[in-house]
Amino acid sequence: MKNWWKIVSVVLLTYALIAGLTVPVGPGIAGVDKQKIEINPNSNTRFDLTIEGYNTNFVTRDFYSVWLKKDSFYICGKAKALQSNSLLAQFTVEGLLPERYNGQAFTLVILGVKDGLFLSPGQVTLKTTGDSLRQIESCQGPKTLAQSDYFSFPYRNILYETIRNLHFHVPMWFTMIALLFASFVYSIMYLNKLNPVYDIRASQLADVGILFGLLGITTGAFWARFTWGVFWSPDPKLNGAAIG
Repeated sequence: MKNWWKIVSVVLLTYALIAGLTVPVGPGIAGVDKQKIEINPNSNTRFDLTIEGYNTNFVTRDFYSVWLKKDSFYICGKAKALQSNSLLAQFTVEGLLPERYNGQAFTLVILGVKDGLFLSPGQVTLKTTGDSLRQIESCQGPKTLAQSDYFSFPYRNILYETIRNLHFHVPMWFTMIALLFASFVYSIMYLNKLNPVYDIRASQLADVGILFGLLGITTGAFWARFTWGVFWSPDPKLNGAAIG
């Protein structure tokens, strides 16, 4: 079959389009109701966090393991599912935080039955004020690197569903680079051999490369609009791409 590669290309592009639009975004942490917690080092300090999940699959009234993590230092807690996308987490600590972690933002880690282990950096800042002979000790961190039991795009703060654009925008740029590089090679070959076939190939590769470049800029602009609120920012890389 002479044009088999065209059929393969159509099949692959169709698959990429369907997968990019239908594969779900994985579980994530959209936010918490408290960003700063003060711990009394001279008594048991219990604090609650209401956690808002994103595309999570919590089972109401089930309990989940949660941690506040900084480097290899962990504070353990338990959480009860309020809804499929929210948890009420409870932590109890006594004593002083290690000096290097006092006033630092901690990563929130959740272990879900269906969603696996997922986290969000810098969600909660912990601070202890006062003196105490007792220091908070690190608890046991997660014993598993359990993944979700379904295939998904990774969740990223700010991006949310627009992370799907990685499936389109980035490959367009790489395709553009490959095509323009091939055009450059054929241009050198034409200058060396003066074979008009090389000139035609160089020209056609350049045309298609520019098409992918325009598609890359367009998808990138829409992505920026939904992520940062503007279609274009004064970024040297963006301006360089436009000039190119």
